[in-house]
Amino acid sequence: MNSYYVDYLRGAGRSENTIRSYVTNVSLMLNFINKPDNEITFLDLVNWQSKLQGKSTSTIHSKVVAVQNYFDFLKNANIISSNPAKGLVTAKVVNAKKPDPENGMVKKMIACAETKRDKAMLTLFATTGMRFEEATNITIEQYKQRRFSIVGKGNKMREIYINDQAKKACDAYLNSRNDNSPFLFVTSQGNQVDNSNWCKWIKRCAKKAKLDCWEKITPHWLRHAFATAASEMGVPVADIGFALGHSDYAKVTSRYIHTPENKVVNIMTNIQI
Repeated sequence: MNSYYVDYLRGAGRSENTIRSYVTNVSLMLNFINKPDNEITFLDLVNWQSKLQGKSTSTIHSKVVAVQNYFDFLKNANIISSNPAKGLVTAKVVNAKKPDPENGMVKKMIACAETKRDKAMLTLFATTGMRFEEATNITIEQYKQRRFSIVGKGNKMREIYINDQAKKACDAYLNSRNDNSPFLFVTSQGNQVDNSNWCKWIKRCAKKAKLDCWEKITPHWLRHAFATAASEMGVPVADIGFALGHSDYAKVTSRYIHTPENKVVNIMTNIQI
């Protein structure tokens, strides 16, 4: 893989999570084809893509998009004359239906979480709708303000508010720590938390909580839980989308609906799980 590719992605404003995903998918493709970048052909890529059959449509789509992006980079850098991945097509993405967050499901997961950190993380995610990377980049200094701005997916900035329920859980966790890390959430060694085992951790919490659907519980499900709780409070869909930093709703609200930051704070203040 070209050593400048990561710089290219960072310069384009991609999140670290997206960069890791792109680099992994491109590396797997390059290892499979086993040719220099400038010798890879469209038919090589068709053969690679054919071996992805059996994976979900969303997984295949993500891999193809990453590979197309890599060859776009090589073309822009004048390393290749044309993008051999341009003609790749994927099936329409079919998202598997996630279990609906029912009353008490998140509470059960929090109750079964093994550590104060895990309880605090689950509570914060479910009461703010933050993505994993957004929450794990929060510093203690930001947290103490209770209301602060974060830069999320697509470099979109939005307001976050730590309500009383989340503050109680996070304070209990912070009082148990004995390290000098500036981050709100750290590992037992005092390092910043990463997402290497995040999916497994979520499923483990759901399994311990004896949720019948534990195998289908994903990190994104916690954002779903936030949205569901807000909807049950009567919050308009556009405002929920704005609070989540969702691209489509952010576009709608920025163009047609003025959603004051105080309204977003009000959602996070009053939400209960």
